[in-house]
Amino acid sequence: MPPVFKYMLCVLTAHAIAWMVNTHSILHKDSNKFVKLVLGVPITFLYMSAVSYGYEAFGKLWTVRLVGFSLSTSMFALMTAAFLKEYPSWLDGLSLLLAVTILLIQLQK
Repeated sequence: MPPVFKYMLCVLTAHAIAWMVNTHSILHKDSNKFVKLVLGVPITFLYMSAVSYGYEAFGKLWTVRLVGFSLSTSMFALMTAAFLKEYPSWLDGLSLLLAVTILLIQLQK
């Protein structure tokens, strides 16, 4: 698998797990802090792996950061809409469009 796909897979997986952990603690005040602590290890490992794969794929840390921002923002929007039925306002939608534009610009390099 090419490094760019490994990078994207790591970022999206890490962000999806982090979203679930963080959102669960907001929705359920009695959430188990030990579970959050344990899940923090694989989340951190995925983000660290993503940076390595991203740097291998793009050769510039700025590109890794901007693509990661765009992917994470898009994943947040999708998961929030799918699980919480909370949809972005038109201003949020415009910001999401800008995030996707950043992603497309960075992938053209």
